[in-house]
Amino acid sequence: MFKRIDTTFIFVSDIKKSVKWYQEIMKLEIGLDYPGYVAFKLGETYLTLIENQDQINGKYASFNFYVEDAKKVHKYLKDNNVKVDELKHDGVDYFSFYDLDGNRLEVCSF
Repeated sequence: MFKRIDTTFIFVSDIKKSVKWYQEIMKLEIGLDYPGYVAFKLGETYLTLIENQDQINGKYASFNFYVEDAKKVHKYLKDNNVKVDELKHDGVDYFSFYDLDGNRLEVCSF
C-alpha cells in the first residue's frame, strides 16, 4: 500500500534565491522545475521548494537528511556561513541548520 515518502515540502519567500542556495550549499540537482516550485531529487524522494511567504514556519524540522558524517557536514555548513545549531550526540549524531528563510532542517548520521 504505502511504499515511501514521495515529496517533502519547504516553503520559501524567493524561489530563485532558495534554489541557488540549495544547489550551492547542499549540492542538490533540480529534478522538476515549474512556476512557483522546484523539486530536487534525493534518492527516491523529492525535496520540493514552494514559493509561499505565508507558510514559512521554521520552528520544527519535519524531516532530516542522513549523511555519512554529521561532524564533517556541520563544519562544512559553518564554513559556508550557514546558521547551524550545536552538534548533539544521543546514540545518533545530529544537528539543525537553517536555510535563507529560517526553515529548520536537520542532519543525522549513525
